Amino acid sequence: MAKEGFGKIEDMLAGDNDLYTVSTIFWVFRTYGYNISSGKENLACYDNKMFLLEVESLAENGASSSRISTRIRNALCMPQHFNAEMVFTREYITFYEQEEYHNKTLLKFAKLNFKFLQLNWIQELKTFTKWAPDCADSLPEYMKTIFKFAWNVIKECESKGISEEGLSFNVQGLLEEVMYESTTTIQWTILQAHTDVVPTFEEYLEIGGVEVSMQVSIVGNLLGLGKTAREEGYKWLKSRPKYAEGQAKRGRLMNDMPGFERVVGWLVIIIRSVAINAINYYMKQYGVTEEEAFSEIQNMVRALYKILNEEFLKESGTVPRKILKLAANFGKIIVFSYRTREEYTNPDGIFKENITSLFVNLSRL
Repeated sequence: MAKEGFGKIEDMLAGDNDLYTVSTIFWVFRTYGYNISSGKENLACYDNKMFLLEVESLAENGASSSRISTRIRNALCMPQHFNAEMVFTREYITFYEQEEYHNKTLLKFAKLNFKFLQLNWIQELKTFTKWAPDCADSLPEYMKTIFKFAWNVIKECESKGISEEGLSFNVQGLLEEVMYESTTTIQWTILQAHTDVVPTFEEYLEIGGVEVSMQVSIVGNLLGLGKTAREEGYKWLKSRPKYAEGQAKRGRLMNDMPGFERVVGWLVIIIRSVAINAINYYMKQYGVTEEEAFSEIQNMVRALYKILNEEFLKESGTVPRKILKLAANFGKIIVFSYRTREEYTNPDGIFKENITSLFVNLSRL
């Protein structure tokens, strides 16, 4: 089917298709893991741009100007490829409703489906909030917040997965390995505060990438897949794929940039007068200013975007899409949470508005 699509696409691009059609073709193929060249699409963009008319400017579109401007601003600030799926869906439903020639039946089904999702999320939140924090009091004091609770949660998930279908793959071994890495990372961070050794920027980035808990998050999500896909996912994750590691590194850097001057609990651990943060380590190691360090790390993040896109296309040929999507969704959460500032810790503003639109303001039919 993909080959057939590639065979026809040359003819489609050679025709008189508008820019929207060409860009949509490119977006669909890249989104679903097919490495279609961007050469002709870019050429089509430049060619079409030359034929724009003055009357096509947004300023002359009257009432639709504000609506389209908002859509463009959202696309530039948070494109669909990096946005949380349901946030984008909610935004698009609102946009589509304001389209002059929208399909009323399609719109009604979209709203109904989204409202069912919201009601389900609310029920899940109610279940989640029944958890009693004092249950952790019975755990050993020195392991309470670092290991035992998370370990018990994962063991419970593991038991549930085994009881449902039975597992031939060594899930327990992988869970133990991933949990060991995560807890060792936290312990490493604390121990560094009591030694004279300052890690290099590269060492910190590798350790800090593990600290964002991507591996643990993916392992937990894999438990919800069917037996075959779950086993494939565990084997893929155990191979330490560049795609997963790249997501973790990007998460570390994006977290550290807005958190550079933040003072929150144990995050302010100081190692030989150097606060644990990518910016600080880069400044100290390379002897650059704060502005230069920020600029270089921003370049690293931009480079990681391209690397992740390349790795996604490479992995798409061998790894099932629903497995890759778990790692991709984790990356979306990172971008969604740290796109402009530390919105995860300080959720006021756009972050709070988005959460409210998903869990508080139910879709109106």
